[in-house]
Amino acid sequence: EPIFEEGEEAEMAEIVALFVSHLPARRSELLDALGTADLSALGQTAHRLAGSCVFYPEVSTLARKLQHAAQMRLEAEARELTG
Repeated sequence: EPIFEEGEEAEMAEIVALFVSHLPARRSELLDALGTADLSALGQTAHRLAGSCVFYPEVSTLARKLQHAAQMRLEAEARELTG
């Protein structure tokens, strides 16, 4: 049985493409926040990213780890996660 109704696959493809097109900007936001040691901004950006990663559980997991590190003020751990 198909996962999507007729016509929904194209809509989902557009949503996923839009999400992926914004990833470089989110990455830049994360790295900028980390570069200035702005753990509040890092946590907020990681939170938004984690919430929008429905189709990418690996990205969501990493974003949640970054969010946790930012909330706990673990700058070294956040730097390690961003590799």
